[in-house]
Amino acid sequence: MSAMAATPSSPPSLRVLVLSYSLSASQLISVLNNLKESSKKSGSHKTRQLLWKAYGDMIGWAGGKDGSMDCFLMFKAGEDVNEGILEVQELTKRQRGCCGSLNMLGRKHRPDGEEDKCKGWVMGWAEEEADEAWRDLMEGEPCVYCTGDKVYVGTKYKRVMCKGVNVKSGKDVEELLPTLLPDNPLRSVSFTGNSPPTINNYNFIMAGAWASKFAPLGYSWRCSNTNIKLTHFVDSLSTNVMYDYFLTCKGFFLKTEAEKLITQMLTDVEKGLTACIYAASMKEAGVARRNALMKRVYVHSSKTKFIEGAREDGGIEVNVVEGDIEGTKFGDYGGIVFEVHYRTDLGMFG
Repeated sequence: MSAMAATPSSPPSLRVLVLSYSLSASQLISVLNNLKESSKKSGSHKTRQLLWKAYGDMIGWAGGKDGSMDCFLMFKAGEDVNEGILEVQELTKRQRGCCGSLNMLGRKHRPDGEEDKCKGWVMGWAEEEADEAWRDLMEGEPCVYCTGDKVYVGTKYKRVMCKGVNVKSGKDVEELLPTLLPDNPLRSVSFTGNSPPTINNYNFIMAGAWASKFAPLGYSWRCSNTNIKLTHFVDSLSTNVMYDYFLTCKGFFLKTEAEKLITQMLTDVEKGLTACIYAASMKEAGVARRNALMKRVYVHSSKTKFIEGAREDGGIEVNVVEGDIEGTKFGDYGGIVFEVHYRTDLGMFG
């Protein structure tokens, strides 16, 4: 009887993420010990096992360290958490500045007895939230939202107040929009470089009860000063609700732009023109990438390998469309459409 092949273990992924800011090693260890003890109350045995192992490894790493513990602690593991590995990434100067100046959203843990006097803190996430938080902190696109008395730039896990305002009507919004410029007053919340947002057709949200009073559901208008269509209203001040709505608006906008490209492609085909827009074929997309022909692409988020490769290539405008695309023109064309730098037959490139 032949031996059964061993089942391959799942590849390691980010399972626990800890962000430590402006704590000494002893303070960090104190917080991690508290988190480790509290993990006993987790709902499932697997979660308890994961957190106990992750926090234990982090405590072991911090022992004997000197200086300020400004770092990401990332515990990565597959199915067997005992085979997990701990990776440590020190915060850059910019990231330390962000932690000190931005409003980091979520629970901040501090050493026992130092809650009121300790400026440093620890934030932690596990399982799906760990990956979500990492992507948000490192690459999340910010939205701009007005609460009636303040204008913020933010993502799901971080934000900054940019300007105090007194907005009560559509006219007030029209007067406000032209004044919201990058760096004046809109600030960057990026962990990777100064990148203040520019107002566009999907990233400005009017949030709170004040907006719903003059902007009932379905109401929209185009700002005469900026030509931006204002359709995004949320009757909530929850940052989670606002950012989820922003992602919905962004997804709808990108899908619409992708379908405009598909329509242009079909028009070119009818006219018998050599193509500069291609859709549906991942093989053709690969050819365009390998030959540095791809200019911009709209691609569904499910095509993760392609997205990672296109971003690594550089020089390509990569627009990732989130959400359900079933029954849409974009979905019918395979969830990918791209434009090349000049009209060419990709079949010639093999």
